[in-house]
Amino acid sequence: MDSNKAWDDFTKTGSVKSYLLYRMYSRLNQDGVRGQIDEIVDKRANSQRE
Repeated sequence: MDSNKAWDDFTKTGSVKSYLLYRMYSRLNQDGVRGQIDEIVDKRANSQRE
């Protein structure tokens, strides 16, 4: 499992668990740019819901 797989699961299922896994993996992989990643993820998550 990695952030890409977790993101795919999230976009397919809309599952909160997949989203949280995605956030967790993003943090592990890219701790230095966490703020930017979180912003992008939040925007994507919002656009997925619409």
